[in-house]
Amino acid sequence: MKFVHFTDTHLLQNIESTNLRTIFKKLSNHNEKFKQALINLELEDVEFISITGDLIHEGSIEEYAELKKLLDTYVPNTPVFLTLGNHDVKENFNKVFLGEEHTNAYYYVKNLENYRVVVLDSAIIGEHSGAIQDEQLQWLEQTLAENYQQGTLVFMHHPIVWEEKALCMENAKKLTSILTNSDAIGVFTGHTHMNGLHYIEHIPQFTSEGVAFGLVKEKDNCLSVTNQSGYNVYTVKNKLIEMKRSHIKPDLERLYTLKSEQVFRKHATEDTKV
Repeated sequence: MKFVHFTDTHLLQNIESTNLRTIFKKLSNHNEKFKQALINLELEDVEFISITGDLIHEGSIEEYAELKKLLDTYVPNTPVFLTLGNHDVKENFNKVFLGEEHTNAYYYVKNLENYRVVVLDSAIIGEHSGAIQDEQLQWLEQTLAENYQQGTLVFMHHPIVWEEKALCMENAKKLTSILTNSDAIGVFTGHTHMNGLHYIEHIPQFTSEGVAFGLVKEKDNCLSVTNQSGYNVYTVKNKLIEMKRSHIKPDLERLYTLKSEQVFRKHATEDTKV
């Protein structure tokens, strides 16, 4: 089985209204980058596409409508599994994609021919950090109570494991216990704007770089924003996962540098948090 993993698309309609306008003005048009990536996708044998959160940047109805239009236009025949991140606004997402008016968390399960896909919602309304709430954890435990065919693939925005602890979800202990005692064979996340492979005991966690922009670690606890962007393509066979990195824009030019705590601390200011 093959699938495509995008994350952190941060689609934006009005650059002047955004908290990161200084950065976005230096970036190439990331809405267009995502559009071109969809157009150029080689979809032969691709079972589904996943986008693991921060689908849009400001959370407006217009931004979600643009995302829906892009997906309906360029990948109309491929299932797309969407995940919510800290920039997503549940109320507006639910209106555009579900036709519903509520602020409920968005999590669900899809049973494919050989694999089960579980999408979790780690976004906390009004917070940069992430967590899986108790009701969702209970649902997950019940969902994974019985094994499924070749195993389960789990998607969420915030990573469970990362070198920078401020990027990890907050209540990872219970989630880790549920996953490691299940048939989960892989976890797929975003949020960091960097590629990474970590292990949750025996389960690999794959983190993809962002579509909108990249982040590079520097000395003195700094991060640089770059135009680099991409996505990952995975092939799953006999419960083993192979990852192939695909560049949208392989540009490592440093556009903006700031202290890590300005970006990733729990209560980062609106002018800096990503």
